[in-house]
Amino acid sequence: MQNGGVPIAPELLPNLTKTFFTTQPSENGLGLAIVKKIVEAHEGILEIESSATSGAIFSVFLLLTPFH
Repeated sequence: MQNGGVPIAPELLPNLTKTFFTTQPSENGLGLAIVKKIVEAHEGILEIESSATSGAIFSVFLLLTPFH
């Protein structure tokens, strides 16, 4: 998913998936922490990038395995 809005400050990126980390006064900081746990439980990777030209990009990478 890509958000073409305001980029996320580089110093905040490492904290985005930490439990209870938030920059919003009315939020609880659980959303991305839960997403990361789910993705990792499926042996995947959650990647978050941000730049002034493209905004924030959230990528989820999962392994594809055939069903037997």
